[in-house]
Amino acid sequence: MTGYAGIHAVQADWETPRVVASVNTRDIISDGSAGLSPNKLWYAVPEGYLVYSDTLNHLYVIDGIAVYSTVNRGEVYRLSWQNSYLERWGVRAMYWLDNEHLIYETSEHATDKPGDLYIINPFDGTTARWEGEIDLAYLGSDSRWAYGLDHIPSDQYPSPDLTRTVYKPAYNSPWGIYDVMNGELIRVLLDIEATFFTSWMPDSSHFITEVQNQSDEDSTTRDLILFDRDGFPEAIIFTVDEAQRLATRNAAWSLDSNRFAFTANRRLYIAYMDNQQVVDSCINIEYGLAWSPDATQLAFFQPGREQTQVMVLDLEIWSLYPVTVHIAEWYDYVLGWRANN
Repeated sequence: MTGYAGIHAVQADWETPRVVASVNTRDIISDGSAGLSPNKLWYAVPEGYLVYSDTLNHLYVIDGIAVYSTVNRGEVYRLSWQNSYLERWGVRAMYWLDNEHLIYETSEHATDKPGDLYIINPFDGTTARWEGEIDLAYLGSDSRWAYGLDHIPSDQYPSPDLTRTVYKPAYNSPWGIYDVMNGELIRVLLDIEATFFTSWMPDSSHFITEVQNQSDEDSTTRDLILFDRDGFPEAIIFTVDEAQRLATRNAAWSLDSNRFAFTANRRLYIAYMDNQQVVDSCINIEYGLAWSPDATQLAFFQPGREQTQVMVLDLEIWSLYPVTVHIAEWYDYVLGWRANN
């Protein structure tokens, strides 16, 4: 599977072959993408175009949704869909609710206020109104892009089951954990004023968030703290200093929720939840991490430009080997890893 929708995939030749996919994130088609479905068999993106403005407050115009198969080349489901928003709003997000349904916004003129969210079955075209009180489509203003790909902050991080969200509803409000359906604040997260890194476990039971060191007001260190789904802290996983930058695109949980891979200044670390240990891999990587379905291997880009190798790290034997060469731009990143079935 190569070429269409900016998606490229690689079929490996080792004993347990898998598919590793990557995506061009610069194109309007990929902005707001729902990415891979939970079973990794489909990739969903809004389709449309960009109307450029001299004020740089460009207008995004979405006129359709496309869902691509990662199994059968050329199998695409498309439906007409209207949505438009100004760039100052930031990207309006799309989500997979399950393997058959998406959640996305619709509006003919969504430049003054957000549109309505709908549950969409892209395979038969049926829709239903989403009744949640939290605006899941909102990720933050365009100022979030000033940080670059390494460090893209958002104003909310919904759980995979879309029942909770780590959310900052207003500029001067603290971060909290909110109930998506009724909109109620469940708990303030340590009066956090800013966070740039949050990642949920696949089962939505816990999440990791980067917070400023709370024990010393003059400290420049930041902690990665493990919280339960109601916002109660359970453990400090890792501490980074002022010079280390965590990459939001380089954070990935294994499907069993036991291993958490992340980078600090592009250096790969792996945290084990069962024994609360963090392993420094001594490997520098580019954007994106993909766990194998059995949580024994990690795929990522080797640092480089134009042509870069897709590497696989086997954690059982701690062996690193190349899979293929990818013709990449700086905005490409590893998207996911699909099982054969």
